[in-house]
Amino acid sequence: MNEGVRSMRGGYLAIALGCALAAGCTTSPHAAASATDARALCPSQDFGTFLQRYADPADSKVRSEFTADPLEYEVPTHRVEDETASSPPTHVSRQTGPARLDLFQYRYFKGAGVFDRIAPGEPASGAAAHTPYPVAISVTANNGRQVVFGAEYEVDTFRFERKHDCWYLTRAIDLRD
Repeated sequence: MNEGVRSMRGGYLAIALGCALAAGCTTSPHAAASATDARALCPSQDFGTFLQRYADPADSKVRSEFTADPLEYEVPTHRVEDETASSPPTHVSRQTGPARLDLFQYRYFKGAGVFDRIAPGEPASGAAAHTPYPVAISVTANNGRQVVFGAEYEVDTFRFERKHDCWYLTRAIDLRD
């Protein structure tokens, strides 16, 4: 083998080994740019502010961009099929396309500083009285968030996972009877 080729191979090996040890070359420039783009597109790194932007009635683009497709939708089994003794208590389906966005029916009204539930088909601007819904936010695994709207038996739960430097709605849970 030519001495020059052997020397070049050794040089590439040294560069690759140096990158691996320094963890400076573990992502491609494209992947690094994608992560930067995702961070720039994220409405906020603060989850409370992110949720307000996500629920903004004037900007459905945020909901569209940060809702998983497919979105997991969990309901009591008896709402989708006849229950038997061996039926699981809940049924999870995968909602795709624009219909998945209808599962998050809460909007944040900046002027009133409240979240309100908007009935399907009702325009968000048509909500006459913005009744504040109780909202509880808790941290889940991997810095995700679980958001619960309502109280007692009238609750809707939404799970957001942290991915690509932002939060994405990955599961909507409606366990009402």
